Amino acid sequence: MIVLEPAHLREIVSDCERAFPDEACGLLVGRTEGACAARAVHVAEVAKSANVAEDHRGERFEIDPALRLRLERTLRGTPRGVVGLYHSHPGGSAQASAADLERAWEPDLAWLIVSVLDGQAVQATANLIVNDAGGAYFAEVPLRTSNWRETGRGAPIEARGFDLPDPN
Repeated sequence: MIVLEPAHLREIVSDCERAFPDEACGLLVGRTEGACAARAVHVAEVAKSANVAEDHRGERFEIDPALRLRLERTLRGTPRGVVGLYHSHPGGSAQASAADLERAWEPDLAWLIVSVLDGQAVQATANLIVNDAGGAYFAEVPLRTSNWRETGRGAPIEARGFDLPDPN
């Protein structure tokens, strides 16, 4: 699961909408609890990046390496670190793509993907990379804001790799 402040989610969505029709991207700073697909990623800060890919329309994004280095230096010795990244899919779905998996350079990072159609964000998904006997793949996990709470109604959330309690 990925948990972030509502203001951080608005910041990410706004960045993705402003960048349309180009891809937006950035890093997520915070802390991680747990392991594998059952881990919880708590986002404390969003660091927008210039998309330094040669072709940032379509299926390409590249986070500025200078931003990553600055963050690593700033966060050294603190309990926080780079825990994930976000990027947009202009004109596409919020599902992780084969191209995303090919560029998943750090298997421990969470991926937040925002679908932007005609300049408006329409969906966001949270994904963690899972490596098992079948290979590496993205597992979609719950994306929640810090003010989200269980209502006790409706069907349980189904996500591959999670053992969620029965709400009844």
